Amino acid sequence: MRAWLLLFSLLFGTDAAAHRFAPSLLEVTQLSATTFNATWKTPLQKVSATPIEPRFPAACEITSASPWIQEGTGELKQI
Repeated sequence: MRAWLLLFSLLFGTDAAAHRFAPSLLEVTQLSATTFNATWKTPLQKVSATPIEPRFPAACEITSASPWIQEGTGELKQI
């Protein structure tokens, strides 16, 4: 049975393809009851032409944000 499965796989098998795995990271840290720090890290090599950015609720007020900083294979921004 294994021989037939191997033969079938060799004769009819095709190459498989997939997109690159390039995750982004959003880390939120609570500093006080109403204050949070968010770190957004996204890969330098983009998988899609559509930019991925975090969106916060309208009630959230962003009081400061750092410029993009390159860190390893990604870009990092403190919000």
